[in-house]
Amino acid sequence: FGCTVHKNRCTFARSQEEAAVWMFERQQGLDHQLLCDMVARTGREPQQANRTEPLQELHALIDLKVVCDLCSNKVNEIMYTLHSVIHKCAKNLLLAKGRTSNHWRSICERPTGGNMGPNVLYKACDYYVEGSGCSQHKLGRGCSYARSSE
Repeated sequence: FGCTVHKNRCTFARSQEEAAVWMFERQQGLDHQLLCDMVARTGREPQQANRTEPLQELHALIDLKVVCDLCSNKVNEIMYTLHSVIHKCAKNLLLAKGRTSNHWRSICERPTGGNMGPNVLYKACDYYVEGSGCSQHKLGRGCSYARSSE
């Protein structure tokens, strides 16, 4: 998928929360997998608090969880619910929830590449409506902008 307007230069996230995560990853020099690993460690290894300290800045804005298909249920295109299940979690899906929200939303890998400068700013798509998609970037392969504030 991708943005039909900006091609591989698109920097729009599907939500405010996704944009915040992408900006955090860029500022901290992290990739998506490393962030997922850090989020997964925060709850179980207190002795590594210094390695996850930068996450406190992001946690002030949003809640993050790393889950799998067994402990999460996809409600719609980007929204998920969580449920407790005793299992070995694959931790292959990063979810975020705004502090004032009850909705968990998926966070995709941020767009990177040679066409994006070091000062790129990520923001959410103004045209995305949950449940019906993006009204502006529907042509071709679809919108790659952020879908929610998470």
